[in-house]
Amino acid sequence: MRIPAQSSLALRLAAVTMLVAVGSAVGCDVEDDLTPEELELLEADLDADLDEQASEDLTSTPDDAEPRPGVDAIDDFTAESDPTAFGWMGWHSEETPGASTCPANQVVTGFDCSGSYCDNVRLECHNYGGTVSGGSWSPWFEHNGKISHSCPWGQQMTGVDCWGDNCDNISIRCSTSSSLATDRCTWSAWYSEENPSAFVVPVGSAIRGVWCSGARCDNKRFLECEI
Repeated sequence: MRIPAQSSLALRLAAVTMLVAVGSAVGCDVEDDLTPEELELLEADLDADLDEQASEDLTSTPDDAEPRPGVDAIDDFTAESDPTAFGWMGWHSEETPGASTCPANQVVTGFDCSGSYCDNVRLECHNYGGTVSGGSWSPWFEHNGKISHSCPWGQQMTGVDCWGDNCDNISIRCSTSSSLATDRCTWSAWYSEENPSAFVVPVGSAIRGVWCSGARCDNKRFLECEI
């Protein structure tokens, strides 16, 4: 049977490769016995093997590879500390009947204004996982000699109401919280409708009080407390 030239060359190359391997193992130098053509083919074959191995090293993933640091921790934190997404309530003003309050077990985490002198207000609410119960409304402030009100320790702000021109008389709703009670609080910078974006506290905090200044309570600052 006649073997094609290409197959014969492949078989010889395989035999040469094995010969080189055996020679290397026993300490012999067999390259001197090879023709230039055989050496060239052998080098090309070895280069191809090296390229294939490098490609496998770049694309393969070890079985015991560790996940990127921080990814699992972030996912776990989100699942435990963010059971309900942050959400904005509808706009409220003196023309709107009733008050604006957060849904059950949610507290105020943001405040937004629109219109002249902060005429329209809306709240951002969030559930941090605690139980929020009950609620009482503060005295009206701004036009009655009182310019601010803060919820007492153990309570968080859960609603807002207003009356008068440009919603300038304000009352806030305070509710008892099972897990959002700390004294790590600070007053924010002043905020009004002239600000380019709404006021929101950092994740992990909530609003506990409101302070007015300017005509018709145009400017407000907020008591933000860590949870």
